[in-house]
Amino acid sequence: MRRISLPSEKILVLGEYELGNESILQIYFRVFCKGNGGDLPPIIVARSDIVSTLERQTRLNDELRLNIEWGRFAKNRGSIWAEDTVNEAIQNRPLNYQTFEKKIAEAPYYLIDGNHRSAAATLTHRPIQSLELQGDDDFEEIRRMIETGELFGFSREEESLRGLVLGFEQHILGDWSGGGVGLDNFKTVKERVDLLVSAGELPQYMIDYYKKGSK
Repeated sequence: MRRISLPSEKILVLGEYELGNESILQIYFRVFCKGNGGDLPPIIVARSDIVSTLERQTRLNDELRLNIEWGRFAKNRGSIWAEDTVNEAIQNRPLNYQTFEKKIAEAPYYLIDGNHRSAAATLTHRPIQSLELQGDDDFEEIRRMIETGELFGFSREEESLRGLVLGFEQHILGDWSGGGVGLDNFKTVKERVDLLVSAGELPQYMIDYYKKGSK
């Protein structure tokens, strides 16, 4: 595990960028505004290259094979939509993976924990202090840091870094049968904050501060 400072353009978030507890965001925003963001616990990130491009390609091939097998089974059972469904998957699924690979090439870190802190740092134009998970032993270190108050918490259930990254990716891409929040919701921290600002979903003083610093 290592400490790094990251720009908001390099961190990708899941589809649900939850900022429901606005009071927490307000507190963090004030802390960063006063230049004390370094006193807050860092966010937690993991690199996307924990899973290789070759492994994703293998997963895609397996998905396409399963779709074809399902299509044959469904067609034999009398489904009139089976062939169209399979053809759509064969056409769209590789494009989804290509888009995914392009996205992670530009922004190689996944946000694992720290929605409010990353948003507050971005709104105040500060770099995001981060802990990068580098191995399975880091999970024990995370638990120790929680016990000593160095971190607030860690809500993930996975016990391995590889499992954590695979779970993140499946949440976006789904699997051969569907699911996933979709690539339209797979954005960087900065893109998410820009969306919240443009939609007026944040307190006006935060929007004004962010826009002023963006000029």
